[in-house]
Order: sequence, then structure tokens, then C-alpha cells
Amino acid sequence: MSQAIIVAYEAIQEGILTGRFPPGMRLVERDLATALGISRTPVREALRQLEADGFVQHRHNAGVAVSLLTERAMSDLGDLRAHLASMAGRLAARRLDTAGRDAVRARCAQVSHYLARHAEPGFEVPQAFRLVRDAHALLFDLCGNDWLAAAFHRTTFGMVMQASYMDATIGEWAAIAQYFTALPAALEDGDELLTASLMEAYFRGARRRLIRAHRRGRDATPKAD
Repeated sequence: MSQAIIVAYEAIQEGILTGRFPPGMRLVERDLATALGISRTPVREALRQLEADGFVQHRHNAGVAVSLLTERAMSDLGDLRAHLASMAGRLAARRLDTAGRDAVRARCAQVSHYLARHAEPGFEVPQAFRLVRDAHALLFDLCGNDWLAAAFHRTTFGMVMQASYMDATIGEWAAIAQYFTALPAALEDGDELLTASLMEAYFRGARRRLIRAHRRGRDATPKAD
């Protein structure tokens, strides 16, 4: 995939996820190309990839429009990621070598240390999200199954996932911090069942926050007259 296609894909995806391109909006190649300062060819290819990923859909005689990101879609996405996490946890506990466990432990400690400040001034949710995301990405990359890691990365939509942390409660932040303390210990013991259970439970919680954020965004959307 060329750099121009990547730029177009990420720009359009961000517009969809932030609501700048709302569900049902028609996306015109010419207008997108002009706004991005690139030719129509990479925009066309980006739209094809976005369609494959479920963000847009072709309508008969109506061009390309933004897909409807329904609550069911958000729920299904959360379920999928929970199942992927369970499998990754089991594999990581079985396959991680000493260097891998050390790397995951260090990354988890970084997350726990930052989340311990969740009630203090200067705590930033986007930074917390990035640390959480990167810790999980590392574990998936080291679990020994490249197909599984690719599936996880393909379903990590930054703007959507970050929104699910924006109104996390004090109790939820504390639970997330505790999870990142328990996870490396389970990996260290090579406990496949516990690691899988911890990761699945975490991602089930993430699914609940994702749906809550989706409902909040839906309810905040101005209704048409």
C-alpha cells in the first residue's frame, strides 16, 4: 500500500470515527482528493480498503457512503476482541520466553505506574489509552501467532477505543491498573487459563465501555428536523 493510500485511508477513517463524516454521508472522491491535496487514485483505493474494513459501503447508483456503526456492530467488535484476547493470553503464557516476559512486565509496569495517578492533576486519558493500547499490542505481537496479532491490530480503531476511556470511573481506572499488575504475574507463572481469563475479562469490560461511549455519542448527535 503506497504512502498516499495510507494517508487517504487514515484521514477518511478519522473523519468517520470522529463524526466529521456521519453515518450515511456520501463520500465523493473528487472532494476528498481536493481536501487532502492528492490525486483521486489513492482516494479510490483507500475507499476500497475502507469498504473491506466495513467503514463505508457502495450504494446502488449513489456512490460511496459512510456505513452505519450500530450498537450491534460495536457489541460484535467488542466480542471479537475479547475472544482474540483470550487466545492471545493462552498462547503468550505458553510461548513467551524470558526476554518476552521481561518486555511485557516492563510495559505493564509503565501502564500501572501511570494509571496510579488517575485522580491526580495532569493525568491525561489519551496518554493512558496509548499506554494500554501499546502494552496489549506488544503482547499480541509476542504471542507467537502472526495471524492473531494482525486480526487484533486490524480491529484496533484508535478514536473509537480512546472514546471508551473518556468517562471511565475511578473504580474502572483502579481495576485497569490492577489488571496490569496481575497480568505479568500470570505470564510469569505460565498459567494459560488465568492469563486467558484475565485478558478476556479485561476486554469484556472494554466492550461495556465501548457500548457506553457509543450510546453517549449517539444521544449527543443532533436530530434532524
